[in-house]
Amino acid sequence: MKKIILSFLFLLNVLIGLGQVGIGTSTVNANAAVDMSKTTKGLLMPRLTQSARLNISNPAEGLMIYDTTLNRTYQYQDGVWRYLLNNTVWLRSATPNTKYIYSFDSIGIGATSPDNRLEVNGNIRTRSSLIANDEIKTTNILKGANLITSGNVTVSGTATVAGNITTQASLVVDDATPIVQLKSSGVNKGFLQANGNDLRLGTNSGNTTGKTIIKMDGVDIISIDTSSTFKVLIGGTGGNISTGMKVARQIGPDENMLPILFGKVYGNNSQAWMSTNGTITNPSTGTYNVLSYSARISGRATILVTVAGTVPLIATAVYECCDHWDIQFIVKITNPFTGALTNADFNFIVLDPLNISN
Repeated sequence: MKKIILSFLFLLNVLIGLGQVGIGTSTVNANAAVDMSKTTKGLLMPRLTQSARLNISNPAEGLMIYDTTLNRTYQYQDGVWRYLLNNTVWLRSATPNTKYIYSFDSIGIGATSPDNRLEVNGNIRTRSSLIANDEIKTTNILKGANLITSGNVTVSGTATVAGNITTQASLVVDDATPIVQLKSSGVNKGFLQANGNDLRLGTNSGNTTGKTIIKMDGVDIISIDTSSTFKVLIGGTGGNISTGMKVARQIGPDENMLPILFGKVYGNNSQAWMSTNGTITNPSTGTYNVLSYSARISGRATILVTVAGTVPLIATAVYECCDHWDIQFIVKITNPFTGALTNADFNFIVLDPLNISN
């Protein structure tokens, strides 16, 4: 028995002298300091509570223990304790060579406190398509061949896409002066921008020949060029330009270049119409009261009345102010030969260039 013990100690001393220890094997791997071979048992490393682990004085780099408080294997690395991930975090699907699944918590890349499943503080680049079932959001640069999401695309920085952006919700650009820049071969051509409360749409500086064109049903409807030329229904068959209350001069004073009121009256007043809300009455033969509820006619207005028909008649119009809102003028039609008032069809136009409230 003593011979066996002495032989074992001699062998152990030789192995230690060689810098190698074999446990369960007499053939120690040439690259191993300790080579263990067991088919029914494993390696059990030192087990410490979290407090005991943190109280280790000057732990060596690479020191490993098992934390019994957190049930994690820890390694001292780069001056801090780091725990080793376990197989409840990253799971491999049943089909070989396919997917690894992370189902534990949130992942932060360059972010210490991620509040989403994946948070990246920096740039994200994909050379293929970027697909999300919810939102795609970044405060920096977003690049991809195609961006496909069923939620919102939110970019506070720059989005660079080589292909298409497809979303089933909203495309949101949130910035102090958000802009959608359109390029061709890297050259700025057109843009859509919010500046304060204004929305700007047009061509970029340097694009001297480009036009802003609005198409409807594949046809160019409106065109605006750099000389401020405004064209409607280019290549079409014609159409109407409908404006609001006013078309003003380019320079001051702010003069209204449109009639503020116009209409037509049939002699017997069976039919009458005008461009704004109001009433037209025929209180007596040859006399018509035209009352407007919105056209702010003033005493400086020009009222033009033309009488229809072949019989020579004289039409006069007199401005009569009723109150601040209801403005009226009176039209009288006279037979110049007899001096008698007579009913007749007539048209009227009211001009008031300095009127800015109509």
